[in-house]
Amino acid sequence: METKPAPTTFKGILRHLGPGLIITATIVGSGELIATPALAAKVGFTMLWFIILGCLVKVFVQVELGRYTLVTGKTTLEAMNSVPGPKLRVSWMVWFWVVMYIGSTMQVAGMMGGIASLVVDKASGWHTGLIALIAIVCMVMLLSGRYRLVERVCIAMVVLFTFFTILALVSLQFT
Repeated sequence: METKPAPTTFKGILRHLGPGLIITATIVGSGELIATPALAAKVGFTMLWFIILGCLVKVFVQVELGRYTLVTGKTTLEAMNSVPGPKLRVSWMVWFWVVMYIGSTMQVAGMMGGIASLVVDKASGWHTGLIALIAIVCMVMLLSGRYRLVERVCIAMVVLFTFFTILALVSLQFT
């Protein structure tokens, strides 16, 4: 596979933002919108350092895993499997990742439920249908195998998230 030269025009740069914005769309979201305010309401600024540390570590781990993949051609899971230590078919780090992945899957289900419960009154029973609809739309979109579709939806989500975050920040100044 031949390496393409980096884009030099603004339009060229925008055309190559898709993969990065897909990663951004998967990372930023419910933690910032639901978990952080809930934690802040319970403990105030006591855990602010933990949130900042988590944001910093998240960025550097992802950057370095990306670099490792580019340099070696190995996937992240292959890198984790090469970590020294006990192995039970695969490295302990891969098992750790499996447990984390299961937790992440449950987190996504919780996010869909949380969003649906905010949109629809729980007593009406509609929130279950909305959760199912969101899950089905996501599955169909991903199973279609159309990268451009996933890329455009993720870009739209990141743009909307950014817009509403800035709007909330500006609106906060007038409360």
